[in-house]
Amino acid sequence: VRAKQLHEMGRYEEARTAYLEALAQDPNRIDALRGLVKLCRDTNDTPAAIPLLQRIVALSRDSAAHRDLALALERVGRLDEAMAAAQMAQSLKTEPDPELENLVNRLVMRPPATAGRGSSFFDPRGYSPKPPNPTPNDWIRRP
Repeated sequence: VRAKQLHEMGRYEEARTAYLEALAQDPNRIDALRGLVKLCRDTNDTPAAIPLLQRIVALSRDSAAHRDLALALERVGRLDEAMAAAQMAQSLKTEPDPELENLVNRLVMRPPATAGRGSSFFDPRGYSPKPPNPTPNDWIRRP
């Protein structure tokens, strides 16, 4: 509770310490792990979130945790692992999840060279190919 309050107040280092203290008492405490993941999201620290999300999915059969892991893996370019996590999330979901469907579609369609774009692993923006800007001469038909 204290860690969450500190986190909500924007006192990230103190919140991180409080979450870690809670995990020292109980390494399998899901709420502390999720709090640290949220802290990673708020500080744009995707690489630090991945092992935390891996622990969460190892402890629970939660579709959302698998989806978040897939998003994080996608952001750091680990696309094969991201697809595996997304597929597991799909198998566990009990109701429609448009964010998960969009993720799977991106992973299937995204060229590997575009991995890692986007501002954070929770940001749905990513690769969006843009056509080159046409010049006036592009519109002139030549015989």
